[in-house]
Amino acid sequence: MGWSISWLAVKDTPPQELLAHFGLEPGGESGVAFDSPISFKACPSGWSILALQRFEHKFLAAEHAKALSAGHDFICCSLDDRVMVSASEGWRDGTRLWRVVHNAEEEVEEFQEVEVSGSPPAALDEILATLRKEHEEDKEGGVDYFFDAPIRLAEALTGFAHDHAGDEETKSPVENFKFVIAPPAAKRRWFFW
Repeated sequence: MGWSISWLAVKDTPPQELLAHFGLEPGGESGVAFDSPISFKACPSGWSILALQRFEHKFLAAEHAKALSAGHDFICCSLDDRVMVSASEGWRDGTRLWRVVHNAEEEVEEFQEVEVSGSPPAALDEILATLRKEHEEDKEGGVDYFFDAPIRLAEALTGFAHDHAGDEETKSPVENFKFVIAPPAAKRRWFFW
């Protein structure tokens, strides 16, 4: 079984504001990110992280990114290692600044590392150089190193990595996430015409 998840991070936004945007409430339990359909964490670095158990989760849609990036940095990442697709993007003040995608199933050329739009951070060049070196040194082949490029870029910017449980060097390990629930049905408003 592989990863099929998404996560988003907003800089200098209280978790309560992030949850309220999506109509979510803390569930009272805590644990490891991605062990619950939705979980969140406020990191000492100033990032609030929302971890989502679904690839290309609807919370990553442009309307949410526009709203949450007003006056803030917004980074999101989505990955499915069963089909080797990964993507990350950065927003600020309602505008998408960059997007990096690796899709092993949609190679335009014989070999494609990543598809880039906008102006990604300079960290991407170093990440790609490292991955190229790992790719060239792999004598047996069969590993898609460039799948990690969008993921590592999002990690470099936020300090959060989906697969670093308990790693002391990681600024934001995946432990101590608070599980989230949708408001009770009684609090929802339903309109019928």
